[in-house]
Amino acid sequence: MKTQACLPTVLATAGSILLAWPAAAQSGSDQELRAIIDAQARRIQALSERVEALEGHQSAAAPLPKPAAQPQLASNGNDAAISPTTPAADGASTAAALPPSPTKGGPVLVDWHAGGPTFSSPDGRFTFHPRGRVLADVSTTGGSRFTDRNLSGTEFRNARLGGEGNMGDLAYRVEADFAGNGVRLRDAFIGWETQIADRDLHAYFGNKLNDRSIDGATSITAIPFAERNAVGNIILPQVGIYGLGLFASIAGDNGHVSVNIRGEDAGSNDGSRDDSLVYMARAHVAPVRGDAGLVHLGIWGFHEKLNTSVTRLTPSAIEGSDFNQNLAVMSGPILGPTSNTGFGVEGGSVWRTLWAMGEYGERHIRVRTAPNVTETAWSISGGWFPTGEKPPFSASTGTWGRPNVLQPVTQGGYGAFELLARYDKVDLTDAPLGGRGHNLTLAGNWYLNNWIDLKLNWVRYSLRNPAGDFPGRDDGSTLILRGEVSF
Repeated sequence: MKTQACLPTVLATAGSILLAWPAAAQSGSDQELRAIIDAQARRIQALSERVEALEGHQSAAAPLPKPAAQPQLASNGNDAAISPTTPAADGASTAAALPPSPTKGGPVLVDWHAGGPTFSSPDGRFTFHPRGRVLADVSTTGGSRFTDRNLSGTEFRNARLGGEGNMGDLAYRVEADFAGNGVRLRDAFIGWETQIADRDLHAYFGNKLNDRSIDGATSITAIPFAERNAVGNIILPQVGIYGLGLFASIAGDNGHVSVNIRGEDAGSNDGSRDDSLVYMARAHVAPVRGDAGLVHLGIWGFHEKLNTSVTRLTPSAIEGSDFNQNLAVMSGPILGPTSNTGFGVEGGSVWRTLWAMGEYGERHIRVRTAPNVTETAWSISGGWFPTGEKPPFSASTGTWGRPNVLQPVTQGGYGAFELLARYDKVDLTDAPLGGRGHNLTLAGNWYLNNWIDLKLNWVRYSLRNPAGDFPGRDDGSTLILRGEVSF
C-alpha cells in the first residue's frame, strides 16, 4: 500500500517540471531554469530510492500459509456418525475460497462433497454443514378383501432441515422434522469426538437415533428399501426410535461398541410424569474384511422401565407403506405392563457388488397380573449393483450409507442401479388376540448421484389378525414409488 502511494507523488513531481519550464523560459534566465531542473531531479531520485526500498521490504516478507485441506462431513446420510470422510461425489474436488473472515487465520473454505456446502476454517477445526432431506411417496395397495385397505395416496414420508458441525473436538447436530402435520426435534445433540489408540471415541448428549439393529440404527435416507425391516420396526422400546440422553461409542476399522442411557423423545413428556427409562447397548465386529468385501456379526439389546402412566400396550407392525396404516399386524391390548426387554442378533456379508444381511429379534413385555408376552421378528435381504458400485455398508459403525455413484447423471452418466429382495416375518400371537404376518419385497433403486435417488418397492403381504377391524387372513400387494433428496 505504501509503494502505491509514492507513485502518484513521483508523477506529480514530473508534472511540476513541465509546468515550471514555460514560466522559466518566459523569464529568460537560464540559470534559474537550470536550478529548478536540478532541484526537481534530486527530488525524483530521492523518491525513486524510497520506492525501491519499500518494494524490497515487501518481497522479503514471509509468504502467506496455504489453507489446510478441507475436511468433509458425512455425505452418505448416515445418522450414526457425524464426520467420517467420504469420497468426492462427482469426482474432482469443488472446494473454493470465500472472502476472508473477519477473524484472524485466513479465508473461510467451502466444500460441496456432501451435497450441500460445508464451511470450514483453514485448519479444519471449525466446520458447519447445513443438512436437509425430502422424501416424497406415492403408494397404492390392491388385492385386499377389505375395501378400506385398498388405499392409494401421497405423503411426505420425511422432510427435515438442520445443520451440523465441529468446534474443535466438540461436534453438534440439530434437525427438525416436518411430518405428520407437525414439527418435532429429531437429532439434536452436542458431543465430544476424539481418537484413542486409533479408535474413534464419541460421547454425545441430546436427542439421538437409537443404535439398535442394522436397519434400526441407519437413517431412513440410507436404508436400501423404502421402509425399515420387521426387526427395526417392531423390536424396539415403547418410547420409539429416538430418545433424549447420553450416548457413547468406540469404533475402529473392524467394529464398534456403543451404550445409551436415555429417556423419552424430546418434547414427548409434558412434565406431569416420569420418563420411561431405557438402557441400550450394541456391539459388532467384522472378522473378515478386505478390498473385496467383509463379513459382519453383531448383537444388541435394551431394557426399558415403563413409567406408571403406561397402563396398556397395543403393539403393531405396519406392512407395505407408511401411508397405509390399515395394513398392519395387530395385537389386543396388553394390560398392566411394567417393562420391556429386547435383544437381537445380526449378520451378513458384502462381496464386490453383492450384499446379503439377516436379522432376528425378540421383545419380552413384563406384565403385573398376567404372563409375560413375547414378540418375535426376523428378516433376510440382499442386493446387487449391476453398475459396479460397492454396497455402502460401514465396517466401522455397522450401518448403511449412501453409495458412491461412479457415473453420476449430473456429469452425463447413467447413475447407479441396485436390485434388491427382502423377506420379513412378524409374530405377535403370544399377545392376547395377537396376529402374525409376512411379506416379500422386490425393489429397484436408481441413484442419480450421491444425494438424489428414486426407489420402487413392490410388497406382497399376507396377514392374519384374529380380531379388530380386519379379522382373518388377508393377502394383497402394495406398490411404493419414492423420490429422495438428502444432503
